[in-house]
Amino acid sequence: MSSFLTNSFSAGSLESVREILADKYYALKNFALGYAPMDYRDLFLFLTVFFIVLTPSFPTPGPLPNLRLEEGFAAALVGGCLIWLLAGGKVRLYISSFQPLLLFFSAVIVLSMLVGALQGLDPAVRDFTEHIKVFKYLLIFTVVATLADTPARRRRLVDFTIVTIVASALVGFTQYINPLNINERYVQFIAPTQYHRLVGDYPFPRIIGITSNPNEYAVIAAIGVLLCLAMFLAYRHTAYAAGGGLCFLALLMTMSRSGMVFLGVALAVYLALSFVHVSTVNQRQLKFFLLMLLLGLLLLFALVAYAPDALMWRLQEGLDLDASTSWQARLERWEESLILIRESPLLGWGPASNIDFEWQPDNEWLLLTRRYGLLGTGYLVMAFLLPVLFTGPSARHGDAYTYRNIYLAVLAGSACYMIAAVIYHALQIMALVVVIAGIYFGSLTERRQVLHLGLPRLTELLPRRTRQRS
Repeated sequence: MSSFLTNSFSAGSLESVREILADKYYALKNFALGYAPMDYRDLFLFLTVFFIVLTPSFPTPGPLPNLRLEEGFAAALVGGCLIWLLAGGKVRLYISSFQPLLLFFSAVIVLSMLVGALQGLDPAVRDFTEHIKVFKYLLIFTVVATLADTPARRRRLVDFTIVTIVASALVGFTQYINPLNINERYVQFIAPTQYHRLVGDYPFPRIIGITSNPNEYAVIAAIGVLLCLAMFLAYRHTAYAAGGGLCFLALLMTMSRSGMVFLGVALAVYLALSFVHVSTVNQRQLKFFLLMLLLGLLLLFALVAYAPDALMWRLQEGLDLDASTSWQARLERWEESLILIRESPLLGWGPASNIDFEWQPDNEWLLLTRRYGLLGTGYLVMAFLLPVLFTGPSARHGDAYTYRNIYLAVLAGSACYMIAAVIYHALQIMALVVVIAGIYFGSLTERRQVLHLGLPRLTELLPRRTRQRS
């Protein structure tokens, strides 16, 4: 930014000033557009991320899961593609090993349901809705990986994701302050269980953004911090530092200890992977990395020492697990799931929606193992990890390297976060994780296999007499 303004008004003539301003205008325009023009693919990608981050879940009647707008948008894209195919057009889809691996998890769900049925558990209608999650994540991944097909488009998508998360942080700030009692107008709709904590004179409000609870929003804010750090290290633009600061402040206002653990692990993994890279490239980058690490540690120390108790009391309580009532309550709730896991450890019981559990386990590793057993849970982990382990040389160069580190950092943070909360079963968070996966896998040039789809024209499917009349 300093170089942007240096000598801007040192010229003696008005013409020189105009030329300087024109140059800076086009420089900002190129930065905003990612150095390439935008088209309909950017619009579809932006809408997908916008619906994920900045729209709430809508309750549905009966056993169906809550409806989200990105699901409707993805379904509309599928419908548009079918119409285009029937009109004689062609559709190109990005295909990688991730998609069949994730799709096969539906078979794992069915197998676990059969095991539960053999043990006397009748399947419920809601159990079959677990397949909807798989297809939703698969569809969002395919859309992102297919459309984000150039470095410029991927960067624009990451920038827009940061913008939406920052926008949600601004919403969160208003929730914390609650000017004109604005929370009473909409919080009851998007997060009924959090309403009492965001209205009136509740002493410790916890912001939720556009999610259903503070822990879920903490992951979105933490991902915003991670993306800002990664892009700042890659491009050195101060806007990323400012965005990261706003996202971090929003994370603090959630007072989510699980969210702070997610961020700490994700940043540690990302910086460690970046350290391995820069230490073999050049000393200047290595010094810059070490400086950023030192500044981060100093910021963390200052935060713990001087932050207001209103923001830090839950985090400080979490440092003493023996005295933490929240942690002790979780340990008691886990026992209910552990009993069922011991009875069917390999393939679990299936979703088992018709079992009336006394407590939710608040531990997704236990929830997954209870539902799909050790084999099913291990398979789901491998579905997200194996495609990364067997990538080609392009994963170590260009923007693919940055996105790989981001993806692995998010997976590591998620693994720790899932000890005390859920991600895979949280439709909003998991959709954002899948977007990051799509950005990464779409950047792998040697894995960019394209499936060309085509159907006969709609007129060719009609009887011959009907075609002659038309």
